[in-house]
Amino acid sequence: MPLIPLKHLAKSGKYNVRKTHPDLHVGELVASIAAHGLLENLLVVRVDDRYEVIAGGRRLAALQQLRADGRLPDDHAVPCEIVPPDRAEEFSLAENTVREAMHPADQFDAWSRLVEQGQSTGDIAARFGIREELVHQRLKLGRVSPGVIQAFRDDELSLDVLMAYTLTDDHAKQQTVYERFRQSWEANNAGAVRRALTENMVRSDDRRVALVGLDAYQEAGGRIQQDLFKKDCYLEDVELLEQLVHERLEEEAEKLRDTWSWVEVRQSFPYDERAKYRRIYPHSLGEPPFDLREQFDELSVQLDQLADEDDSNDEFISLRQEFDALQIRLNAFNGFTAEERALAGCVVTLGYQGIDIYEGLLRPGQKIPSRNEEQGDDAPATKPRYSERLCERLQSYRLHAARRSLASNFDASFDALVYALSCRQFGTSSCTWLGASVNEYYYPVTLYNDATLSAMKAEERELFDSLPLAWLNEDDPSRRFTAFCRLALSDKQQLLAACVAVSLRPQLSNSPTGHSEFEAIAERLAVDVVSHWRPTAENFLSRVPKSELLAIGTQFWGESWAHTHRQTKKAGLVAILHHAFDSPSSHSASEAELITSWLPEGMALTVAQT
Repeated sequence: MPLIPLKHLAKSGKYNVRKTHPDLHVGELVASIAAHGLLENLLVVRVDDRYEVIAGGRRLAALQQLRADGRLPDDHAVPCEIVPPDRAEEFSLAENTVREAMHPADQFDAWSRLVEQGQSTGDIAARFGIREELVHQRLKLGRVSPGVIQAFRDDELSLDVLMAYTLTDDHAKQQTVYERFRQSWEANNAGAVRRALTENMVRSDDRRVALVGLDAYQEAGGRIQQDLFKKDCYLEDVELLEQLVHERLEEEAEKLRDTWSWVEVRQSFPYDERAKYRRIYPHSLGEPPFDLREQFDELSVQLDQLADEDDSNDEFISLRQEFDALQIRLNAFNGFTAEERALAGCVVTLGYQGIDIYEGLLRPGQKIPSRNEEQGDDAPATKPRYSERLCERLQSYRLHAARRSLASNFDASFDALVYALSCRQFGTSSCTWLGASVNEYYYPVTLYNDATLSAMKAEERELFDSLPLAWLNEDDPSRRFTAFCRLALSDKQQLLAACVAVSLRPQLSNSPTGHSEFEAIAERLAVDVVSHWRPTAENFLSRVPKSELLAIGTQFWGESWAHTHRQTKKAGLVAILHHAFDSPSSHSASEAELITSWLPEGMALTVAQT
């Protein structure tokens, strides 16, 4: 076979059929040729005094790179086979068509044998021109259970699913999950496999891990499993993690035991448990100095003005820090009296952002002095001065005067409304003196076990737990209303918004019985359903017919995809779409944009669909 000097070789633009990405992964080939030499000759045609390469363009580019780096001389001889020009394109097509890449599983095995022979992952990475991290990943794939590997060789599992099985080194567990899923739609769903393999583990982004710290967990002897492909980490010793969380909560509780009558530590303190306690809210312990309140008001105005322009400039940041420091000083004038602390207690629990402390709790059934909120149990009985019929007339006349006055006074009517709604929704008073009410919408019982909805309801509870409700501590209705009226306007607005929000009724935008006011409010608020809800196999995909699944896929991948999957079983379509919604970044940028913004008909805002 002729040997032709490298400097006489050039890539053929006329005869080489490979036009798309002709130089893809040349770096890997450079490393391979440097380590192993040129393992396959080039095909060339003679053109005047030079030779044009019609098959082996990437090899030529790698050789030229080695020459440019000084690792090969200009006259380096390259083995070439010379073909006639009239058959050059045919030879190029044959060379690029009949080749078949090595199956990934064969590569895993081969690299494992190199390691057994003493080569390090760094050596392998250098000799094949790839990142060492990639070598680690492929070697880990080669350590998956032989039964699962064979299913991958037989094209029963995708590479994504095989990658999911690397989450544990336990072959028995891998095989158990494979056998459990092999006859269901979950067999080729990487997310389902990951969940099954880690169902007794804890992700590193779990709030328990955030509280104790991953380093502290490992220092205590905790084992982890690293997902080399998704950069996730899973903690195996859940019992140890729970113990560390309890110890951390106990540390915080110990600081409070001299302050409150009782202190309890709980891993969780859900809303239905908290609802069993009556609560004393922090309240004013004295009037802050006038100069502090004046400074606070001035800073508030300045911050509002700067925020309208740019809330990221240095002046705004400096004022914000000053404002926060002043807020801490003012908060010192709010709290609990010694008598309240001697009566009540607190619960220390794990919250969504760290440790949550619920102070001022009165135990269920705890007896406390109270007075009848409306009349007073000890009010002496007196004989009515007027007849019942006359009293009805008099109170109606009085009502007329009060209505006229209230109707022309926004501030007073606003206070009366928000006070009554808040008492009914968050307190215990019936407030029968005003007919306005909030009828809270309760989600159907059939949805109580819906995981998606449970997470959404937890977000709502966090929002409502932060409401300004200290005024409800007052047992006397008159003092309670006075305390409420002293709230800042922003506090009253927050309470009203919460009361109105819980009364909102559900509807889809395309419902024939829907209300346009709902859609107008949603449009005004720029409600983004996508940021709160995404389709999954459980909450949507498995609940629609196969034709709908094909229609969704067509929107993302076109008619050809629908035609190809026409015979795919519904479970398979559910798995494909579940994976797409779970990992949109695994698709092209244009496809990912469609997937991440898609919503079922009626879920998006009406305005967004027009």
